[in-house]
Amino acid sequence: MTEAEEEVDLESKHYETDEHCKKASYKLPDYNLNISSVFPATIDGINTKPFFTSCTECPECRSRADHDSFNAETSRSLMPYCSIIVDVPLAPFFKTMEGIQKSDTFTEKREPSLAPTIHWLGNELEDFDKRSDEHEAPYKVGNDVEDMGHCITIGLSRNAKNWVLFNLAAAYWRIQGNAFEAIECSRRAFHFAPDKYKHMSLLNIGAVLHKHGYTRNATVIIERGAQLNVKHNGSGVALHHFTLGNLYAHMEDYSESIKNYKKAVEAQDNDFAEASERLYAVLCQAKLHHKLEQQHESLKRTLEELRKFKEKQDQYKEHIVK
Repeated sequence: MTEAEEEVDLESKHYETDEHCKKASYKLPDYNLNISSVFPATIDGINTKPFFTSCTECPECRSRADHDSFNAETSRSLMPYCSIIVDVPLAPFFKTMEGIQKSDTFTEKREPSLAPTIHWLGNELEDFDKRSDEHEAPYKVGNDVEDMGHCITIGLSRNAKNWVLFNLAAAYWRIQGNAFEAIECSRRAFHFAPDKYKHMSLLNIGAVLHKHGYTRNATVIIERGAQLNVKHNGSGVALHHFTLGNLYAHMEDYSESIKNYKKAVEAQDNDFAEASERLYAVLCQAKLHHKLEQQHESLKRTLEELRKFKEKQDQYKEHIVK
């Protein structure tokens, strides 16, 4: 049996017999470790409804002509370019992150799975009173990403320091695949948010950096987010640890991945099926990795012994010839 065949045989037996492998639905390489993570816009009871209802309203308008002018100005879809809405200093913590410094060079990587997080700006259609098409300010289409980007932009035009809207804008740009703007929006959310909510923007930044290959930067940023979350009694720390579990598994740092998946499960009172599944898969993979290393070390020792034996054999033959 060749070395490659022995490896395949070892792996097959391991996946069939190991207790953790049998508990996982898939092998670790079959899990999506680039899964898009984001906090719900309405976590902790954050109210985003006014941003949706008011984005077609004009409280400053005093006449039909004013309304017509407002509607004309806002008839085209506006996009929340955070980098030009307001300037904020680069936090010292971000200055050491190579990924943030190079984010303007990142290529487009869309995250369409995040779209539902900004539909109706984090709400449901049923959460709003009905408005007819003849209403003075008919709603935008709540499950249309472009319309929601428009509402976010209108909101920021009225309050350029609203951290909730900046977080929504970051999600919008992640969906569109614009990493630079996603990070710029998240930086502003981090700058303006109360301490209790700063962790939300760090998850956004970390997720974007991981998508673009700066996974080590991402782990540092999301670890910081988890620490802030716990320090300020925030919510959703399980999501930080779940994401970290994915990132460390991606880097094949199984001990850190296991630690974070366990923390994610514990934070959800042992009711986090997705984290539990991946925990079993990582435990399975870590043990397989250890077995393969042992097998390789055994092979190296065997080859070394054979080499020594051949040297002695050659020396003996030379001696006999002489």
